[in-house]
Amino acid sequence: MTLGAPLAGSSRLVGKMDIPIKIVLKGMMGKLDGKTYPGPMLPLESYDDKWIASVLTYVRTQWGNRAPSISPEDVAAVRATILDKKTMWQADEIMKITPIPSKQMQSWVLSASHNQQKSRQAIDGNPSSRWDTGITQRPGMWFAFDMGEAKEITSIVLDCQASAFDYPRQYSVEISDDGKTWSDPIVRGQSDNPMLDMMLPGIKTRHVRISQHGFAEGKFWSIHKLEVYTK
Repeated sequence: MTLGAPLAGSSRLVGKMDIPIKIVLKGMMGKLDGKTYPGPMLPLESYDDKWIASVLTYVRTQWGNRAPSISPEDVAAVRATILDKKTMWQADEIMKITPIPSKQMQSWVLSASHNQQKSRQAIDGNPSSRWDTGITQRPGMWFAFDMGEAKEITSIVLDCQASAFDYPRQYSVEISDDGKTWSDPIVRGQSDNPMLDMMLPGIKTRHVRISQHGFAEGKFWSIHKLEVYTK
């Protein structure tokens, strides 16, 4: 019997960025994948954000794993959302962290600066189809969605693994109550990976716009799968 679950290919490790951060900060106990291990994953929240980010970035890129790096700012953002949690995670709590179902997203209104007629292909549940800009990435492109009601969003994942180099080189996220007046960016960043996980500060909103600010010669901006996580 091993002391813990394997890290190579672990969906909990290489999937959504906040899941491994939550586990490392608060620890976890309980069955995983039908197996019982001899002890819990102990909490390591006494370690600083830089240390946790370094360790998680390392294990997310070793043994065949290929996931985006984690920054100290990412760790700090997750830490702030779970400060009041006094107990370790139960494994089944972690397994319940799932995006809004594709079926529910079908009622959303999608819009885009380019190729709007293809925008629904980002939420059709088919990883082979996609929304794309149809032209080379350049600043000023955007993709937006109206959820029909305000929700407290914790993260947005853009998956373009089937078009591995079509990720946005630079991005920002803006929000709006009416779809007309937009906030200053609540998230900014750069990407070098076809799985872009953007953690948001848990702000309640109805409209979300993702803007692209970079250049990528000969590469579209594509979204094969849009995932939205709420509190």
